[in-house]
Amino acid sequence: MNQNFQAGRDLMIKRDRLWNENAIPVYPVREYFNTPTEEEKETLTRLFVENRFMRFFPAVNRQIGLELFFGAWKPPEAVEEIIGNILISFYRNEAVHFTVNLFSPSGSLLEEKRFVLAFGRRASEEDLPYLAALIKTGKLAINLFSPTDEGVDILARYNLSMDRESLEELYAIVTGDPGPDTSALQGELLYASDLLESAPFPETVPAYEIPPGKSVKPADLVAGGAQKCQSGMIFSGVHEGKNYIMTDLPLPPGLEDIIPSRKLPLKSFIYNLDYLIREGRLYRVYNDAKFMTLHKYSRYQEGDSETAEMLDVIQSVNIAHENNKMDYQIMKEAFLTEEEKMKKVFFAVDLMLFPFFRDMGPVMDFLLSVSLDDYFLKKIARRAAGGYQEIFNHYAEGFHPGEPRRAYRLEKIVRYLLLFQTVEKLFWLAGEPEEGGRPSLEDAATSALVEYHSDFLEELFNGEEEAAEAVMGLITPQSYRKLFRELRESDKMGPAEAELKAMDVKEALTRGLKEAPSEGIRQSLFQLLRDLFYEDEEP
Repeated sequence: MNQNFQAGRDLMIKRDRLWNENAIPVYPVREYFNTPTEEEKETLTRLFVENRFMRFFPAVNRQIGLELFFGAWKPPEAVEEIIGNILISFYRNEAVHFTVNLFSPSGSLLEEKRFVLAFGRRASEEDLPYLAALIKTGKLAINLFSPTDEGVDILARYNLSMDRESLEELYAIVTGDPGPDTSALQGELLYASDLLESAPFPETVPAYEIPPGKSVKPADLVAGGAQKCQSGMIFSGVHEGKNYIMTDLPLPPGLEDIIPSRKLPLKSFIYNLDYLIREGRLYRVYNDAKFMTLHKYSRYQEGDSETAEMLDVIQSVNIAHENNKMDYQIMKEAFLTEEEKMKKVFFAVDLMLFPFFRDMGPVMDFLLSVSLDDYFLKKIARRAAGGYQEIFNHYAEGFHPGEPRRAYRLEKIVRYLLLFQTVEKLFWLAGEPEEGGRPSLEDAATSALVEYHSDFLEELFNGEEEAAEAVMGLITPQSYRKLFRELRESDKMGPAEAELKAMDVKEALTRGLKEAPSEGIRQSLFQLLRDLFYEDEEP
């Protein structure tokens, strides 16, 4: 009994020492939710100001508990009491992956939050103090916040605790000594980009189509005894809408009769590498952002833009969900060290997907130095519109035009950013315009059509059908003629330019009839084209 007490006391002293050696300023977060003083309010305000461009960031409170702040639109479903747990999902060299689950009292999962804290030299030990705080007290608070025009709203706050066994495991990982038989070692994780760069993946792997109605996951192969093999790889993927397991390992019982395809190249799948067996040891594999960027870049090089776009959507969702600081650090390294220009462009653009992106200056300086077409300029604008408008605007306002082509590219990015903002606002308001607000919406929609024509329609096509039809319904012959009349009267447009603008709009609407994603939108376009250009009165 005394020996156990002494062992526990020694471990507590070690955990306290880890915090003492890595202590950072603390914030009155808990006090803020009770009766804060003006000084405490100002201190917490400073925390948000320091992290004003972040959609995820950690801090330490005065009680040495870890505080995590997640940007959110709304809290989980409102209940009187929420139960939560914090789990160490995996770890890799210099980083720990966590999963937080929030449950209702009935046990149903309300929300899952994931985050990764990086503690080694590769990430400048940036998160080591936060890990040290968690190890010291085992206390964690989840804060869901939403930026507002006046400041920040804390939508919800949940207090969690980590159990002793997990704290011991976390301490072992951070201090670099998990031990050969601990549960921590079983959670060791490899990153797919590291594997891909150490050795190319095979060009073809036996691909087993999963029969309809059957649910087979890579983990099923592991449970079926694959870990007894000395080497091998297990992929999962999609090809032409069908699900596949790709592996050179034997399938689990019940699927041995499936004849694999050996002709489909691995690159023809949208795939993940799920497990790797090396020298008889099984590893989970994390498909990190750099791996996805390399995969996406290879599809772009081969002209497969459709797959590249699907990978882009998957990557953006994964990054937003994972909150992985090590992932971000690896991508920064890739951007800074890559010598191939277009691959470096991909790394630069994808850095802007991360919820803690803060390198707008060097990233934009590089992107503006490259001769990029509208595809990439739109992509950059869309990234900026996805949560970094303020930091992008700050960069644009401080931009010093030197070489004219760089200034021209920035102007086009700003132009596309304004388009995306306009369409988003129209989608939001067009269905139920405020009382007396319809005329201004009509003016905005009509101006966007005349100014952006094909690009405007492309954005509408990417939205929901009902919203797109509502926006097109705002554009009328009256609003169209009114716009041209006002432009002529203000001397902003002469007769020749007005005719060219009208031709651009007509051409865009005509082409849109062929590209419309649904019959309802096509009919709306046809009606608009007839109303604007095939009635007696011309604009």
